[in-house]
Amino acid sequence: MASTIGAYFDLDGTIITCSSEGELAKRVYKSKSIIKKPILLGRWLTSSAFRLLTGYSFYDAVRNRQYLAGTSWSKIEELSKEISKSHLVEHISDDALKQIQWHKSQGHRLVMVTATLWPLAKPIAEKLGFDEYYASDVPLTPSGQVKGTEKGKMIPRRKGKIEVVEKDAKENNIDLSKSWGYGNSKADTYFMQLCGNPITINPTNPMNNYSKKNNWDIKYWKLE
Repeated sequence: MASTIGAYFDLDGTIITCSSEGELAKRVYKSKSIIKKPILLGRWLTSSAFRLLTGYSFYDAVRNRQYLAGTSWSKIEELSKEISKSHLVEHISDDALKQIQWHKSQGHRLVMVTATLWPLAKPIAEKLGFDEYYASDVPLTPSGQVKGTEKGKMIPRRKGKIEVVEKDAKENNIDLSKSWGYGNSKADTYFMQLCGNPITINPTNPMNNYSKKNNWDIKYWKLE
C-alpha cells in the first residue's frame, strides 16, 4: 500500500493568532468569586514554583492546570464552546486557511497536535476539516470537577507530541519524511523535526533563532 503525506499543525500561535487556553483562563478566573480568586491564583503559582524546583522547564511549569482546579467540567465545556465560536474563529489567519486548503487539494492528511484542552481544539479542527486532532484532557473528581493535575492523561506538549505524531503516522501509513510540520515555538520543534518539511509560523525569538540555525522556512501568518 502506497504511503500518504501528512500535515501536522500546532494550534495556538500557528493556526490562530491568540492563546486559546489563555482566553479560557481569563474567563474561568473572571467567573470565580472574590474569595476564590486569590486561592485559585495561589494554587497556580505554588504549582508552577514546585514544578520549576523539581526540574520542569519554565514552559511546562507555568502550564499546569491548577487554574482550573475546582471548576466543573460542564463549565469548562460551556466556556470553551463560547470561546471557540466568538473568539478563536476570529483569530484564524487567512494564510493558515490558504495553506490548509492547499494541503486538502493535495490529498494530504490534516492533523492538529496541540497542548490546549480538547473542547477548545475540537471545534476549530472540525470547522477547518481536519482529519484528526490531538489535544489535552484533564483528570476529574467523581463529582465532575477538575482536579488541577495532569496525571494519567495524554498531554501533547513538547516531547509529548513526538509519540502522538509517530503513532498517528504509523496507524495511517504516513511517510513523515515527506510530511509537513507547522509550529511557532521551540516546544513544537520536537514534532516538527520528525517531518521532512518543517515550517515555522510567527516564531517566538528562540524559535526564530532555532529555525534560522537549522535552515527551516519561516512564514508570518497574520490576520487581514
